[in-house]
Amino acid sequence: MAKETFPYGNDLKHPERWAGLANTKSESWLVGYHKGASLIVGGHTFLFFGKESLVAFSARFRGAGLTAGYGLSNITKRATRGGGQTPRYPGSNQQHSDPAQVVEAFEHTRDGVDTLNWHYEEDDFGSAHQIYRTLAANVSGFNALKPFSSNDLNWTYGAVSGVSVEAVIGAGTAYLADASNLFTEARAINITQEPTLLSASLGSMRGFWFVDKFYSLWTERAYSKTEEYPFRGYSVHPYFHQWKSPAYAQAQQLSRIQEQDRVLSNIKKEMMENPTKFGYPDSDYALQEIIKMDEQLNRGARAPASNPYLPWIAAEHREVFGAPRWGPLPR
Repeated sequence: MAKETFPYGNDLKHPERWAGLANTKSESWLVGYHKGASLIVGGHTFLFFGKESLVAFSARFRGAGLTAGYGLSNITKRATRGGGQTPRYPGSNQQHSDPAQVVEAFEHTRDGVDTLNWHYEEDDFGSAHQIYRTLAANVSGFNALKPFSSNDLNWTYGAVSGVSVEAVIGAGTAYLADASNLFTEARAINITQEPTLLSASLGSMRGFWFVDKFYSLWTERAYSKTEEYPFRGYSVHPYFHQWKSPAYAQAQQLSRIQEQDRVLSNIKKEMMENPTKFGYPDSDYALQEIIKMDEQLNRGARAPASNPYLPWIAAEHREVFGAPRWGPLPR
């Protein structure tokens, strides 16, 4: 089967239909370790950003140490829902018995800290932009075995291993994360640099991934009124670097029209106050001419060739009307 390539079946003419959505895939990712709590049983939070999907999310990895069992149970029935192209639990050749122990042990065990308070504590990140900036600063990226979405990762079986970990209480400088057949040994730097409870004999903690906070950089940035190319400051797929914000174009056009109206208003005011300067006999006649010229101006969509006010527009203001500053005026 041919390898999937960007945009993975999506329409590049309509990125608004897929960019930043939970089911949009990316092969290139940024990842970082956020926080966690584990001795034998525990959970860990990782932050992800898809460079081809513009999706950012936090994912909890809940698992147990090497003594925990895995196999078929109620959790496997739940794991078959959603995201479903990847295996959600180990095959029958695994010599374990009950994967429900993984999550149940996490939910009901305190291992040196209050894991429930940890699980429900307020997140430090509240936007895709925040997550991206944090991950990009730590330069921790990976390419997946195959493109996947945040939906695909949810309820996927995997493993997490600590790297350079001090005994019992220490700062894990990095972690290696696996997720079924989606990615393997993705190196995640500890971006908080806070002490993390870890087992000195953690080895590889097996468990399941749960996506619980989702953010869209597309939603946050795509329709920026201040930047023509809102994604050029990000390390994302080159397609997004060239994508222009329609809101920016609209804002620029509105600003242009407002400036045009300011210039024209001054000309019209002078026509009414000094009609003979413009070759009009009086103010009433000038007003009639202004009405006619306004109709012509708007009928021609304010194009230079159909702008009857151009002869009276000063050179320094002609460019805002699309006319050359110097030289003959459009006819």
